[in-house]
Amino acid sequence: MEAEREGEFALPGSTSDPGGKNESEWRDLLNHARTAGWPEFQALVEAAHAAPQLRRLCPDTDHWFLFFGDSPRSVFIAPKPICLDPPSELNGNLFTLRESWQLPPLAQAPTAAAIVALAVQRLDGDRGRPR
Repeated sequence: MEAEREGEFALPGSTSDPGGKNESEWRDLLNHARTAGWPEFQALVEAAHAAPQLRRLCPDTDHWFLFFGDSPRSVFIAPKPICLDPPSELNGNLFTLRESWQLPPLAQAPTAAAIVALAVQRLDGDRGRPR
């Protein structure tokens, strides 16, 4: 049974993403990444989407930085202390994990999968909350 709320719906038993807004944000981001013409950015978005702990969060990007919140509104109000950026000359051509886009790197890795694994380690397994 669908729970209706101002034109939104939730799948039965779904509490982490009422209304499917996070899922919609992921779908849009994946489409954008696939057409951006930057394979490393696409790899980063796809690796983050493949991680259930990150997939349950709402993604957003700004200047190619990938960051997360509990919902589309919280991405800017109360973002998670996880910010991922694809390789560029600015970060030594490595995938980078930061707490925020303006802070120095916490970790760097040669692959998207490796940096996403480090990001997931920063989250509390069940609830996606920062440690």
